[in-house]
Amino acid sequence: MPRFIRQSRVGIQTLIKSGNGRVLVLALALLAALPVMWLAQKTHAFSSFSSTPSGNRGAAATSRVLDSFSEQPPTAASPTPTPALGNYSNTSVALSGNLTVTPSATPEAATSINVSTSTKFKGTLVANTSTGVVRVTDAHPAGSYTVTVTAFGGGGTATKTFTLTVQQGTACLTSGFTNGADVSAGNHPYSVAVGDFNNDGKQDLAVANYYSANVSIRLGDGSGAFSSAADVSVGSGPQSVAVADFNNDGKQDIAVANNDVATVSIALGNGNGIFTNVLTDVSVGNNPISLAVGDFNNDGKQDFAVANDGSANASIRLGNGSGGFTNAADVSVGTRPKSLAIGDFNNDGKQDIAVANGV
Repeated sequence: MPRFIRQSRVGIQTLIKSGNGRVLVLALALLAALPVMWLAQKTHAFSSFSSTPSGNRGAAATSRVLDSFSEQPPTAASPTPTPALGNYSNTSVALSGNLTVTPSATPEAATSINVSTSTKFKGTLVANTSTGVVRVTDAHPAGSYTVTVTAFGGGGTATKTFTLTVQQGTACLTSGFTNGADVSAGNHPYSVAVGDFNNDGKQDLAVANYYSANVSIRLGDGSGAFSSAADVSVGSGPQSVAVADFNNDGKQDIAVANNDVATVSIALGNGNGIFTNVLTDVSVGNNPISLAVGDFNNDGKQDFAVANDGSANASIRLGNGSGGFTNAADVSVGTRPKSLAIGDFNNDGKQDIAVANGV
């Protein structure tokens, strides 16, 4: 019989002889557990029973048995993995064309992905978090752009870049335009933006309708015709609409400046031409009238600036990458600002704004 069990039996017999009923139950349980405790001794240090004054023998035996099973080695926490991205090849696209750019490997440990480039580029860039595929919509103007793809995750960020070249357009042999079919929208359409809301590689339209308090979504078929998708309800008096990916899910969203209620509505796209109900209404200045999307704090997340006709200022709102926004300091401008644009006017790599003042 192993020495450990012999010593334990002596301690348990002492407990039994004490005559205490509760101690007797404990002693019988310990006696039955001896083989298990002997196996535990092979991997963990186990204190044998020693002589103790008779009044405390039960407590000492209980304490030592419990101690032997509670002393387990600590479990080290698993480190949070760092995101990883595949490489992107340099590529080109026709002026005002669409393109998808596929990486050499799918992303790892990425919870969201943002795509950004120079403010001179006026098209739309989004990336799919699962595949890493970058989708380019309405690429213009012509030129070369360094595109930065940033993956975010619990363990940090990962970044890759590639060069996107937008080709020069083909000169028209004859001047003018050929009339296409008119596209119906809501009541008093005020602003239009181009996107690809159902990810079919064909350009679609989003139209802000002032008196309808909504945005008409029209899906293009690639030949110049459009079909209707569900309208998106927004705030009162929408006067400006812009397209971006505010929650970094690779699906195009819209931001809408509501002139009557001093808000910007953020509606998230599902990638099939349908938008969820407005995620949030972001408070801005009085009578917002012109909105543009940028990245003003260089964190790889989409922000927006909006000119407020009734406040003589521009509101700057910083995106958190999940569709929410926080306030930055407003920018004072002239009286009755009517239009706002984003650029880099001093070539320092930081985005600037230009505002046209109506008075």
